[in-house]
Amino acid sequence: MRVKIYELSAQSLWQDRGTGYCSCLFIDSINDYCLVVHAESDESILLSSPVMKEDQYQKQQDSLIVWSDKGSNSDLALSFQEPASCADIWDIFPIYHNWVLLECNRSYLTLRPPIYYSLRFLSPELEIWFNPSKFEMPTPSIGTLPKILDLLKQSTITQYRRDLIMAYIHRTKYLDQLIPVFETCEDLEAIDDLHILCRIMKHIILIADDAMINHIIEDDIIIPVVGMFEYDPDFPSPKVNHRAHLSDPARFKEVIPLEDPVVKKKIHFSFRLQYLKDAVLVGLSDEGICQGLNTKIFYYNMEIVVSIENNHEFLGRLVEIVKSPDEPESKKHDVVLFIQQLCFLTKSFQPGIKSNVYRALSQNGLFDVLEYAMTSDSDHIRLVACELITTILEFDRLLVRSYILAQAKQGNRPLVKILAETFTSDKSSGVQMQCFEILRVLLDVLVSGVPDAMQSALIEGVGGTSSAVAPTSQVDSETEQFVSLFYETCSNQVAKPILSLTAEQVAELHHLPAIQAQVYVLVCELLTFCIRQHSFRSRFFVLSGTVVEQLGLLLTARVKHIQLAALRFFRACVGTTDNFVIRYLIRKGILERIMVLFDQNKGRYNLLNSACLDFFEFVTLRNLKPIITHLARQYTDQLTEGITYTSVTKQLLQRFGHNMESQRLLEDRRGSGGATSNLTDGPAGWSTETIDDDEGAYFDTSDGEDNSLGDSPVSPIAPKPPATPTTHSKSKPKDKD
Repeated sequence: MRVKIYELSAQSLWQDRGTGYCSCLFIDSINDYCLVVHAESDESILLSSPVMKEDQYQKQQDSLIVWSDKGSNSDLALSFQEPASCADIWDIFPIYHNWVLLECNRSYLTLRPPIYYSLRFLSPELEIWFNPSKFEMPTPSIGTLPKILDLLKQSTITQYRRDLIMAYIHRTKYLDQLIPVFETCEDLEAIDDLHILCRIMKHIILIADDAMINHIIEDDIIIPVVGMFEYDPDFPSPKVNHRAHLSDPARFKEVIPLEDPVVKKKIHFSFRLQYLKDAVLVGLSDEGICQGLNTKIFYYNMEIVVSIENNHEFLGRLVEIVKSPDEPESKKHDVVLFIQQLCFLTKSFQPGIKSNVYRALSQNGLFDVLEYAMTSDSDHIRLVACELITTILEFDRLLVRSYILAQAKQGNRPLVKILAETFTSDKSSGVQMQCFEILRVLLDVLVSGVPDAMQSALIEGVGGTSSAVAPTSQVDSETEQFVSLFYETCSNQVAKPILSLTAEQVAELHHLPAIQAQVYVLVCELLTFCIRQHSFRSRFFVLSGTVVEQLGLLLTARVKHIQLAALRFFRACVGTTDNFVIRYLIRKGILERIMVLFDQNKGRYNLLNSACLDFFEFVTLRNLKPIITHLARQYTDQLTEGITYTSVTKQLLQRFGHNMESQRLLEDRRGSGGATSNLTDGPAGWSTETIDDDEGAYFDTSDGEDNSLGDSPVSPIAPKPPATPTTHSKSKPKDKD
């Protein structure tokens, strides 16, 4: 093996120390292996460097071996003429070097010609390498604990070393031998030895395979093992009592005894693995261990859920307990909590598998249990029921909708009715919030496949469409039936907290605790969501009742987030660009209340001011003429005076001027007898080719009702002065078609 020797000088330059032939030999005088290089010319020794464990060897560019020689205190390098020669020398290192080099490959080395390894008799370490059965660990005792720990620390060097130690632990049942030593140390209160035992168990778990993990969670092993972790030297105080937690029989409560011992055993194993991962091994940051435990937990959970899912008799008995008037409430609560735990086990399942599990449970009375839980007197049980419904909706909302529609067809009280009543009457803020989220998911009719940007465009009517939701053809008939059922049976219940408000109560809202005032915000948010999602049904609900007037009262509340929620509702109503809805808002004095709110805010830098400006900006961009005309004629001074931080109000007034100019040109053309074509009036979507004077008067005058804010009547839009008489006919011209 022809090589060149290089040494790194003080100036960080590699200097040539000669050329020769390299070999790795066992030297009797030092009783160790050495790298020896004989000179090419006279066979004198150019280099004799012992292979030391402390030296860091590196293989570079397939033909270089570089290391720091402790004996000469210098950096050396061997440059081989042939890469194969470099590989031959490199392969010898891990055999002697106690497997420090991770590149070792035992199967490859045993196939190498023996000439490299039989120069002298094999050392004990090499003999173990070629004959693993000769490997032994110290017999567990208090005196040998430090040696055991040192040996386990070496197991992190190579995978082969780990396999060697783990095979010995399995073969000799080494873990079982450590348990009596632990009990002895605990009886003697030998804290230092207990700390060593804890470290030993950490190393065993770090190198443990599936078989070892299965052995650890067995009934007679798990308690002593977690007991060793109670003496963790990294967390000496307070002492965690893992054994008491796992030994507590109350941790495993059977609502109905499980007859299958295999399922019961798997439940215990899954719980122990989860506890090991979340509590006992929380200080270990080894990704391999966490991943291995998660995999085992996943498969155990899968087997448990499938077994219970297919046990129809067991599930039927659970539902009977809930329906029986003779069963105590505590046992019924246990049924609900059992269903919660069963669904919790599916959290790591794939969505399709989860959906199948929920459908199977629903066929065995899942919703009967949920209906009972929603009407329970316990806040905790109601909250659990809401969480379960939310979990089901996340993966299969059609399952819940189908069940509710089936209830309605049978004449039963639908689940959505229970949700609406709980939403408006429950005293728990958590339950209220959960019911709000459930109703919002159930009422979501936008197509899941449509991108968010497109859905936003549909909601706002961007691109000339006045539809607030996706086209009806994209919404399945079952969803349409559910939405119809909601407006027929639940819409008034959802709006009940606001419909029952009086002006005196609104004036006192700021004295209510935030939790009690939350319901008004949630109702506003849900109604806003309905306006944006549902087209004619939500608008009919708004126009046919007193919702607008009551929400207008909330604009006068002295609670900013309630005012903001009400303002968002009216912004959504305007966002429909429906002319009838817009004129209805004007007639009910909503614009007056918004202007009062805007004026009271006095340009403060807050969300309320931004929401008002957003309202004006949308009206201007979409050129909603009824609103622009009303605001410009009634509130010109308020829109101009003192507002210098934004140009939104100025643009609104400019838009009003452009509209008036267009109207004047239109009247001039009519006065001269000219035809009009391709003119657009009103909001987007209200287009016609010709407009007669009667139609123009309809859109430019009020509905004949007085709007009021306080004691001051609000004047309707001022009528235009009559146009100059002309001789053209007043009848509406025919369409060009």
